Amino acid sequence: MNRISMLLAVLLCAPYVVAQHTEAGPIHIESPWSMALPPVSQNGAVYLTIVNSGQDADLLLSASSPIAERVEFHTHAMKEGMMSMRAVESIDLPPGQTVTFEAGDRHIMLIGLKRPLVEGDRFPLTLTFARAPAANVEVTVRAAGAPHSGEMTGA
Repeated sequence: MNRISMLLAVLLCAPYVVAQHTEAGPIHIESPWSMALPPVSQNGAVYLTIVNSGQDADLLLSASSPIAERVEFHTHAMKEGMMSMRAVESIDLPPGQTVTFEAGDRHIMLIGLKRPLVEGDRFPLTLTFARAPAANVEVTVRAAGAPHSGEMTGA
């Protein structure tokens, strides 16, 4: 009977997931998430945190996902008093540093979505680095306004 009670408790808590973590050598990828969007949306974004716990710099070279025609890295920059988004070829990952991808700043852009981003869904994203091995992460789609970090969230 205790095993059944414990299994039931685990199953009831399963929708509330603490941040996901993936490791690729000295690179730690934390809390990959995307925001739910209306079905007509053609593009989306992924947010996450990358920690380079190694002693050498690395470079995030590319990303890919089967749910998008292409994936790019974007940053925001102020130009002539206007905030603009621009694609960048790669992302520097200095040793011992944390690099954050968040709404309104650096992010991973999903271009040409092949299916809508629906709250509660998950999808794969592969990150390719110059030094560290490639990392396959699972991105959780959260509701608009959901917590943006490793906080407890309904998945």
